[in-house]
Amino acid sequence: MRAARFALLVLLLSASAVGFLTDSASAATDDQNLTGFVYLGDGTPLTATPWANNTSFAVYVNHGGSWSTAWRYPAWPSWYLTSGGAYSVVLPAAQKGVSWADGDPYRLAFDVSEISGIPATLVNATSHGTGDAGEISPVGAGENAIVWNATDNWQRWDVVVLGATPTRPDYVPAQPQPVSPVRTGLSPSLLLSVQVMNQGNATAAAVSTLAFFNASTPATPFATFPVPPSRPQRPPRGSPPPGRPPERPARSRSSQTSTTPTTSSSGTSRTTDTSGPSTSSRDP
Repeated sequence: MRAARFALLVLLLSASAVGFLTDSASAATDDQNLTGFVYLGDGTPLTATPWANNTSFAVYVNHGGSWSTAWRYPAWPSWYLTSGGAYSVVLPAAQKGVSWADGDPYRLAFDVSEISGIPATLVNATSHGTGDAGEISPVGAGENAIVWNATDNWQRWDVVVLGATPTRPDYVPAQPQPVSPVRTGLSPSLLLSVQVMNQGNATAAAVSTLAFFNASTPATPFATFPVPPSRPQRPPRGSPPPGRPPERPARSRSSQTSTTPTTSSSGTSRTTDTSGPSTSSRDP
């Protein structure tokens, strides 16, 4: 009788173990791994660039039928980072049917500030057209659909994060003279000098304006000058444009020297969409 009870106990324990293993396997396959290689717009794989392991990205899943209420992984304001030129994120099993499900469309957002050299540049990735057969969207598509089943919870969709480098001028004033702070009286004139730099990668399509105004009347410039289009060139030595730390990708930049007007003690200069050198003026 004791032997029979022992055999029954072993049988029950074995059945429990089988049940536990079955539940564990089910939980493991109820999540979804979304992954893929990342490419730049010119076809360069991200893995061959300095940004292979440090490009921020997030996944948006449209589970409720509207992108305005899409679920973000990770939750804002966190980001994931690429590794080895690829992205990878696991949608948790606990959220299956809650924030994601088989067939839901999803998008990938990337912070490409370091790649483009333009701060706070966020883009939605587009399809590279490669990945797991039958589980990818056509080339250029801005989203893909989750393909999940109990025997395959791994989905590779390769994406493109940045198209052709945008071509546009980027004008900034540089090397203002005299260096602040400046002291002057009520009557003496003050000679101001500033360079107008095109640190972008294209020439302006129109004439711009360099405006000088008093701080007390910013809406009324006391002198304005037409600025002809300036082509991109490198800045003068020792004068890197503001806001462009050395570690950012190199961009084509330019400088144009301008002879500037003089003004009274409270004079301040301002550029308005400037793209080249100004002429001079004197404020009595």
